[in-house]
Amino acid sequence: MPQLSHDAGYYTTGIGKMHWHPQRSLHGFDQTILDESGRVESVDFRSDYRS
Repeated sequence: MPQLSHDAGYYTTGIGKMHWHPQRSLHGFDQTILDESGRVESVDFRSDYRS
């Protein structure tokens, strides 16, 4: 759905917990604002909510 919205001309943002691997993958969104502080897959990941 995010990719279809993007293709139709919308700017899309995923906000919150995406539960994807890898965590920074956009999956069709133009940007994401992630709060996955309880699920850290790599040492360099930092939740956007905590930044």
